[in-house]
Amino acid sequence: MPKEVKPKQRKIREMQVTKINDRELVLVEDVAKAFSCSTRTIKRYLNSKKLRGIHFAGKWFVLLESIEKFIEEQLEES
Repeated sequence: MPKEVKPKQRKIREMQVTKINDRELVLVEDVAKAFSCSTRTIKRYLNSKKLRGIHFAGKWFVLLESIEKFIEEQLEES
């Protein structure tokens, strides 16, 4: 099981947000950079439902609200 990661605030602000159908989405690669982990780890989080996302136009995106919820849960646990 992958270790839990805590993103750095500066990197979170650097994530590029894309809007599709009123949903704010972030590329898996950008989330991985912000969390200082691999894209594979983020995809595991998507598979395990720790994060929510969609596959669109050949790329994986994570819902921004899901990232925010994940961070809140991590902060509550620590």
